[in-house]
Amino acid sequence: TEIYTLSLHDALPIFLSMIERLRQERPGRMLHYVGEPIWAGRTEEEIREAVRHEALLNVMLETTPMRVLCPYDAGALDDAVLESAKRTHPEIVENGTTRSSSCYSEAIPPECEIPLSTPPEDASSYVIKQETMGTLRAAVRDHGHDAGFGGEFVEDLQLVANELVTNALRHGVAQRQLTVWGTSEEMICQVQNEGAISDPLAGRRNPHPRAEHGMGLWIVHQLSDLVEMRDGTRTTVRAHLAA
Repeated sequence: TEIYTLSLHDALPIFLSMIERLRQERPGRMLHYVGEPIWAGRTEEEIREAVRHEALLNVMLETTPMRVLCPYDAGALDDAVLESAKRTHPEIVENGTTRSSSCYSEAIPPECEIPLSTPPEDASSYVIKQETMGTLRAAVRDHGHDAGFGGEFVEDLQLVANELVTNALRHGVAQRQLTVWGTSEEMICQVQNEGAISDPLAGRRNPHPRAEHGMGLWIVHQLSDLVEMRDGTRTTVRAHLAA
């Protein structure tokens, strides 16, 4: 028996990446997963993405022998959060009694697709073009410095922005736009472009060791504390890096 423990402050996709790695390394073996991605005090944005995480676990379970236990503090969480849990878990245990969830669905819950908030008025936006990549990276660096950050944090911020922009150029359709803003606690990079992301696990699967492409969103997920993705007429990817 091998036990792996991850802090719940790590990005949620890291959990999915580890599950996939264990599945590949130990084909056919039963995996046991205990995870509490939602607790009182998490922001609405974090809770929405944690609900998505719970739903995506079900996608991975389709091909993985695995037992999952997800504790929820029913006394401290809002009813809406508990209703989301019932939609993403086929069985519910309450007061020691197990029952089937009457509203369970394999689909991503609709509350995960609530439109993202509008960037603040002081956010800076840039049109993404291949010939302006260097200028965009410099602008992101300057935004990080202006917000009081430096060192590895700004390097990670630049890398996240670069991967988002590169991904939009490679897979998206114009008009492509990069928006950057920050607070004393975090920096946010957002990229929008025409086109949709068809794979719900995009950026959450471990890339092949010899892969030359297709790692952009994976890198973004690994370096960010929270990644929000929305599809529609325009695809939006918003990455949060906390100080």
